[in-house]
Amino acid sequence: MQSATVLKSSAVSSAACEAAAAKAQLLLERRNVLASVRSSALRFVCAVAYDGTDFCGWQTQLNGQGVQDVLEARLRQIVGEVTPIAASGRTDAGVHAKRQVFHFSIPETSPSESASGSMKFRGPVFDALAAPSPSATTVAAALRLCLFGKPKNCGLPSTVQVLDVQPAPPLFHAREHCSAKRYVYTVQEGLGDPFSTRFVWALGRGKQLDLAAMRQAAEMLTGVHDFSSFAYISKKDPRERVKHMHSLEVERHSGAAVCGGGPFGASHGGSLVTITAVCDRFLQHMMRMISGALVQVGLGQMPVSRIAELLESPSAIRDGNRLQPYRAPASGLCLDCCFFSLDPCAAAQAESTRVQSQEMSTSAETITETIAEPASPQSPSSSEAEAVAVLSLSNGRVERSTKPIGIPWP
Repeated sequence: MQSATVLKSSAVSSAACEAAAAKAQLLLERRNVLASVRSSALRFVCAVAYDGTDFCGWQTQLNGQGVQDVLEARLRQIVGEVTPIAASGRTDAGVHAKRQVFHFSIPETSPSESASGSMKFRGPVFDALAAPSPSATTVAAALRLCLFGKPKNCGLPSTVQVLDVQPAPPLFHAREHCSAKRYVYTVQEGLGDPFSTRFVWALGRGKQLDLAAMRQAAEMLTGVHDFSSFAYISKKDPRERVKHMHSLEVERHSGAAVCGGGPFGASHGGSLVTITAVCDRFLQHMMRMISGALVQVGLGQMPVSRIAELLESPSAIRDGNRLQPYRAPASGLCLDCCFFSLDPCAAAQAESTRVQSQEMSTSAETITETIAEPASPQSPSSSEAEAVAVLSLSNGRVERSTKPIGIPWP
């Protein structure tokens, strides 16, 4: 018996080592591909929704349990080679997304050159890339055929759904051009039900929130602040801690239920309370800690004045002299929307027009395109949908001027 146990343990260790080696090889291939990407490569921007419960977050993992791993594996199947992707930001383990945005590039050359014409790579994307001078629009249509639809057809798990694939300009970057994000944290007053536990923070039987106090605290957090007290960040971390919280709203949805309710619906007691934040950048665990602090205020476990203290003395938190706010569970958090300093689809169209014009008239050195929301004929205002971005292309350099939030996509 002991010998069998040892053999089993040895087999498990051997399998783990092989998996780790395979992952390390894949990461090396990703690095090589990223280093060799040329400006002539076709670039695409995608939106994806996912239930993050069973994932170890967005970022690629050694165990292959990152959302990025799943998407890159599928792209490798349909493109025929390693296709690294880059997102607007990383979500933690257990955090969900309704509209995460990422981009990737595909060389204009056919995958048959590197795959020796292997038939296993045959498909709509292969055929689109094999055509002479493949267009980004044609390849994007082929990608949609392979990534949309039912799980058994799109090759993705049922918890991951690609929402859109569009051509993007060569210089577009999902993270660098992301000007703000909107996160929604959902709290269930009362016990909740088993049909919603994956997507809410259930407070427990009989617990109700004081929304007036929570809104007062949320108002203090709105604006430009050092949010070190509401994040996990090292003193040696060089990243900027001052962020612009455009809005922070607390709403109660009486009788609402997540996922359509189910047989229990809202009968298990309590309402749903959502905390919606729009910020230019979020620090690590920032949204979860802000949500935790607001819930503590709503339950009477923290005075509203404590929020002001945390904002005024962030260094005291970093030095370990004070306790940080409670970090809310990951289950209630969802990345709702990303905003961009330029509309990637409109920018791609503008870039295509620029190239055509440049071919007709080589004397044009600088082209400026003004990109605005098509559905808004009015003059620019402070609303999100009417934000305007100006893209100036000169000698391969991008210069842009934008309003604070940007354009939501998709």
